[in-house]
Amino acid sequence: MNKRGFTLVEMMVVLAIFSVATVVIVDIFMMASKASRRTLAIEKVQSDARYSLEAISKEIKMDMIDYDWNGYVGGINFPEEELALRDADNNSIIFRKSADDCPPETAACLTVSLDGGLTFASITSKGNNVEDLKFYIDPIVDPFKLNALNLYDSDNQPRVTIVLTTKGIGGRPEEQQTIYLETTVSGRIYRR
Repeated sequence: MNKRGFTLVEMMVVLAIFSVATVVIVDIFMMASKASRRTLAIEKVQSDARYSLEAISKEIKMDMIDYDWNGYVGGINFPEEELALRDADNNSIIFRKSADDCPPETAACLTVSLDGGLTFASITSKGNNVEDLKFYIDPIVDPFKLNALNLYDSDNQPRVTIVLTTKGIGGRPEEQQTIYLETTVSGRIYRR
């Protein structure tokens, strides 16, 4: 009698091999899925942070720093929390980090005021917290105003270094990514 078939031991070995292979494949899939979610979260936070930084940079290039706003005294050692600019029509533009006027579920955002600080609107999107926003203004005195001796206090072109830290808000740890950005922008206007 020549009966062909599988023994119980052979079936158990095949089942064990199949189970191990399935666990390995599922684990690789889960790791790839987690890496994909992390990459997407980083791209979203980074894109929003770059947009915000570019919006501020564009205004700095086209407008003048308002040195009369709260008297900038920080310079390199003490950064400012707000940046006030004056456009060509002498309108005030103010940037700052705020907990007010933010999208839902956002603790702090980057806001802008186009009416001298009466109202602010968020320029960061939902799902991104602004952790830190600092403005380093150089020079700390208006280089276009003459002092009492009929001299200029500074010969430096006005520039602002912006330091921005944003963090994504998400339910999973891989979606909570922090992005650090920094740039220095000089104004295009030189009135001397």
